[in-house]
Amino acid sequence: LPPPHHHPPHPHYPPHPHLHPHPPPCGCLALCFFPPLPCVSGHLVPVSFYAQVPENHKHARKERKEHLGPAHRYVINMLALRLGLTPAAVEQFILDFSLAPFDNFFAINGSSTLAFVYQEAKHPGIECGRAIPGPRKALRLVHANLTKKRLTGIYCTFTRVRVDVAVTADNIHQETFFSMFDARDGFHKAIKNSFSNLLPSFQALLKIDKSKLRAKIKPNFEHIFKHSLMGLDGKVTIHYQNVKLAEAKNVDFSKLASFEDMTLAAENSDLVKQLEGILIQWYKQIDQVALKQGLVTDGPLSELDYWRQALLKFHSILSHINGAQCKAVITVLRLNRSKSLKLWPMLESRVTDNYNEAKDNVKFLDALEKVCQPLYTSDPATIVKSVQNIINAVQMIHMVSRYYHTSQKISSIFIKVTNQMIIACRRYISNNGAAIWDQDVQNVIMKIQVRETTRPILFSHICSVLLTFISELIFS
Repeated sequence: LPPPHHHPPHPHYPPHPHLHPHPPPCGCLALCFFPPLPCVSGHLVPVSFYAQVPENHKHARKERKEHLGPAHRYVINMLALRLGLTPAAVEQFILDFSLAPFDNFFAINGSSTLAFVYQEAKHPGIECGRAIPGPRKALRLVHANLTKKRLTGIYCTFTRVRVDVAVTADNIHQETFFSMFDARDGFHKAIKNSFSNLLPSFQALLKIDKSKLRAKIKPNFEHIFKHSLMGLDGKVTIHYQNVKLAEAKNVDFSKLASFEDMTLAAENSDLVKQLEGILIQWYKQIDQVALKQGLVTDGPLSELDYWRQALLKFHSILSHINGAQCKAVITVLRLNRSKSLKLWPMLESRVTDNYNEAKDNVKFLDALEKVCQPLYTSDPATIVKSVQNIINAVQMIHMVSRYYHTSQKISSIFIKVTNQMIIACRRYISNNGAAIWDQDVQNVIMKIQVRETTRPILFSHICSVLLTFISELIFS
């Protein structure tokens, strides 16, 4: 078997007797950037404690160890390298359970995957053939059974390329590939990170394949892949878009449940001073979010993503303002006639207006999402057929929307649509970023002619709708 890759010690992770040096990204396998994890095996077990394990379990464990072959060692070494554990520690985890999953994975027409999970779990008990000191639950490497337990750690899997060939020590590095799925920071983020690391490999494969069929699939594939990553990224960022205001510490809100309680609290100068400090802190946080306006310069779909994120922000702020704690603070300070409330109504009104604007814009810009998809996936000849649908959607937004009826806002949408058209034409001629000198000359000339043929049509469509808007503005 080829020896596992050896990496020099990482400068930020000093050597540890139970850990491998942190493996930096080496390109040999995908998803190899995980930091080292603490080893929970390798403890010295007292002889008296080990004697409590029945002899039959000790004997079964010894037989499992003798059954380990070179193919098993390959799996153990790979897991140890990627999890930052020692091979001895991984072997102890493996011997805690039956080796039947290994036999099934190595056999002809056997299982196509061999999966493990490294996360907090209960130790298997004396049936494993050894006494395990320490807490009842700790980080352990176990066979994956996600139907019974939720994934909160790292999922490691070996996958067979073919099942009609037995996996042996001679072909295991050719017949199997290894992957990791780190769910310690959340499931959506784990999926996003995994697919982000796969995208460069797919792009390299698409550049190698020169077939005509691949040329048709390539633009749509990359856009769908990247759009899916953006969707996953949006799921991840929902948590971060929710504005979390400062907590009101050292305030017992259970004593501010009724109006009588709030009236008595308004006479407590110390409590009023504390509530004023909380309100000022909330005001600064909300004002910072309300004033922060991002500049969207990408295509039309980025405009929709921007307003979706703004809607999440202002929705979370309004939920806090309408919450029981914030209302209790406002009521106490209003009964006390505190001067700190002077600017609060204006801020609350501004947040409400921003929320309504974001909600209205998301509702109408959703109509653009479907009709603008050809700008991201199609060639110029196909884009021409969809231009009228885009113009109709923009006209509808201009006539009906409360916030997009101004010439400034509607012009920004047309600029983004036009910019995306230019990007689509550039992508079409350059074959998705490839140099034109590397392409067939006649093919490039044909693409340029297609672009020159479609340009007057696009120009006439855009000019006609702009003239319509200008006449409406002059008439009004």
